[in-house]
Amino acid sequence: MNKKKLRFAKLLFSINIFLLCQLSTADVQSINSSINLPNASNTNYECVKLARLILNQNKKDGLENIPELIKCLEGDYFYFDRGAAKIALSYIGQPAVTHLIHALSDSRPKIAEGAAIALGMIGSDAREAVPVLKDIIRQKQKLHTDIMLKNKAAIALAKIGEIDFLIRALQGKEEKINPYTACIGLGAAGPKAAPAVPTLLKILNSPDNAARMYAADALGEIGPAASSAVPRLEELSNSSLNFVRRAAGEALLKIGTPEAKEAAKFYAFRKKLFADFFSLMSIFMVMPWLAILVGIGIGIIAFYTMRKNEKKKYLPKVLYATAIFWIFYAAWEYYSHSIGANIRVDLLIIYPVLFGLTLFSLIFWLVSLMRSKSRK
Repeated sequence: MNKKKLRFAKLLFSINIFLLCQLSTADVQSINSSINLPNASNTNYECVKLARLILNQNKKDGLENIPELIKCLEGDYFYFDRGAAKIALSYIGQPAVTHLIHALSDSRPKIAEGAAIALGMIGSDAREAVPVLKDIIRQKQKLHTDIMLKNKAAIALAKIGEIDFLIRALQGKEEKINPYTACIGLGAAGPKAAPAVPTLLKILNSPDNAARMYAADALGEIGPAASSAVPRLEELSNSSLNFVRRAAGEALLKIGTPEAKEAAKFYAFRKKLFADFFSLMSIFMVMPWLAILVGIGIGIIAFYTMRKNEKKKYLPKVLYATAIFWIFYAAWEYYSHSIGANIRVDLLIIYPVLFGLTLFSLIFWLVSLMRSKSRK
């Protein structure tokens, strides 16, 4: 039975390592040599090179490269509107719209979504795509990827200028359109979506928590024109649901009026506390050798605790486990540095666990130390 448990533990450990590797290396393939392509990244260097070439020449000269750029959309999907191909297509502008409309029906989700994003980046010059984009968000969802395409289509419509359509959709006057999708689109429109504030405020008062989150996000992007929603957003910023609380708090900060800032004080304090914690812990990311020193220090405490208190062997074990975790983390950081990972979602898990385990073990040790002294 013990052997089976050990094998199961090893399997779980291997799966966790694999998942952390995926998170840590998500951005490894980004190309840093695209100096002449501001704020752009792509997983395929040839696509970056092509985009850079187009940006350095006349728009008309790039027309023949539109089909190749559309193929590149699959590669720069991860970077949303920072993808090299999307930037080049938006630079070409209206002449690329017909090709992008055709790409919206591509069977590869990343290309279809990339085309919708590029149309939004082109803006009002992509008005030719409006009927197709509307049809996309009206279609019945068949696959899990469809919702992503619908959201990107709604954002494109907002950037093209179809605000009234999105407001009608939010009010339920456009059939088969999810209100979440309409909220996402209105948020992308920013201050131009100010006429939607009354409807968004009604959604804030609905029992649907997901709808509240999307509505709060949209109100935040609208900015000061959404000041009438401040009282309700203040209530939601204290919600027990993290996603609702965060959306409402961020909306208050983005609205930015004196009343909104006052209402967001408690949320801003919690946000700063969270940010300060990760800023403090990030010193170990910059200098992994400090994590090794901490691990060695805790290991020394464990060694002397075991020598002086042979009865309580579980305490040194807890301390040794903490020390090993610190050294393992240091090794993980050196590995992440070696592969050039710069998107570290894994730290959102590692830092709280590392801090919590260390705090628990040290408090446990101090309490045991004080008790042993009191007995003497």
